[in-house]
Amino acid sequence: PEWGIYTGGAGGTPTPYVTTVLPNMVFHPDINNNGQVAYVAETGSETGIFAGPNPATDKVIAIDDPLDGSTVYGFFVRQFNGHFFNDYGQVVFYASLVDGRQGFYRADPEGLELPREGTVGPSINYLLLEETP
Repeated sequence: PEWGIYTGGAGGTPTPYVTTVLPNMVFHPDINNNGQVAYVAETGSETGIFAGPNPATDKVIAIDDPLDGSTVYGFFVRQFNGHFFNDYGQVVFYASLVDGRQGFYRADPEGLELPREGTVGPSINYLLLEETP
């Protein structure tokens, strides 16, 4: 069998979701109630957070990407109630930036429509927790 992330129900045949990442380099896979999967992975060219089966087109954020007027130095996902990826396709992550700032960020998928809020995204919103001069 090919290495990767597979989805499926109890007793069913696993279906390949993503198999284009490096073996043993996928961390924190999270599935929402719509069957979408987000995960942290190393693809060979970058280390990032991905929300979809194609790391080339489904990247949320990666090390060395621009973010909030700076550049991502590092990140981690903190699973709140076991999840960092919700049914709207939003991803929450903590990022450290090269200018010394750190904070929690929320990435919204393109064209996201939230109930009673209209259309937003693609965007990354944030809550800055600490600022280092």
